[in-house]
Amino acid sequence: MTTATPLEDALVGALRVLDDLARRHLTADDARRDLAALGRRHDLHLRLISDEEPFDGSIHHDVLVRGAGQPTVSLSLAAGPGLPWPLRGMSRSDEFDLVEVDGEKTTVAQAVACLDAVFDDVRLMRTVVDSALVDQEIDRLGLELTGDELQAATEAYRRARCLYTAEGTAAWLADRGLTPALFARQVEQHALVAKLRGHVAGPGVAAWLDAHAADLGMVVAAWATGPVERLRAEPVAAVAAAWRDGGRGGLEQWRIGELPAGFAALRTAAVGDLLEVDGGAAHALVVDRRAPDTDGEGTALAERAVFADWLAGRRAAARITWYWGDRRQTDRLDDARQ
Repeated sequence: MTTATPLEDALVGALRVLDDLARRHLTADDARRDLAALGRRHDLHLRLISDEEPFDGSIHHDVLVRGAGQPTVSLSLAAGPGLPWPLRGMSRSDEFDLVEVDGEKTTVAQAVACLDAVFDDVRLMRTVVDSALVDQEIDRLGLELTGDELQAATEAYRRARCLYTAEGTAAWLADRGLTPALFARQVEQHALVAKLRGHVAGPGVAAWLDAHAADLGMVVAAWATGPVERLRAEPVAAVAAAWRDGGRGGLEQWRIGELPAGFAALRTAAVGDLLEVDGGAAHALVVDRRAPDTDGEGTALAERAVFADWLAGRRAAARITWYWGDRRQTDRLDDARQ
């Protein structure tokens, strides 16, 4: 008797999930969790694709099965009195309209033409790709939030945006066109990304801190254009005088690794040192220095840096196809993936 391969076992399991989903024995979220667990068991990636048919509102589900060295398999199940297969995906003329203002319609194509400037900012388009890669990894790992984690994430999200009252929260949601359900989903996604970041970066945080400890120290300096003697005697008054005279100055706190151009001399300067900065156009007096922070904020910085490196690697290896915009612009984005 022939033994079933991992791919065959996964297809049988995925078919059961699709059948349960079609019979409404499972929700879409339940199905995604079951498929993620099935994929981990067989070292495959199973992704649920849900498509709502605009013609009648029916929802059709497919599962894509992928694995290293394996062909990609698409598994579909048609159930119930939904739209017949030949009509599924039928386009209506207004499906290509994006918005109507005072009776005048703007098509998707016209709107995209207005967004060509988006391609001038590689970082913005990179964010679109990164979001897709992050969602795929969360799905692949089957990451979930406990009730306590979701509650803590919601409270932190509201504190960060000063949403302390029901009235304030309602106004904030209305201003952004968010429903409570969409707000909850946004908070959940935000928390899941943070959980993924910790999962991915955790093993590399200690090594990153060791390699970058010197960059985590803080330096505080008063700097200004104008007479250097005034800066040494009364730093704050010298900064105010520089502003009053049309010059430049400030009392700044910088992380050593983030010193702006022209201020690199502050990297190793001691408290009390008075140095030329900004190409000699100004002077800076070192007011205070703080030792590297390898806990708290330092760990958070390390986690973000390690995660960014991981994401850059995934982005460079990804197969990306843009469906809108000038081909020369999208090719430039592909060249700038790193």
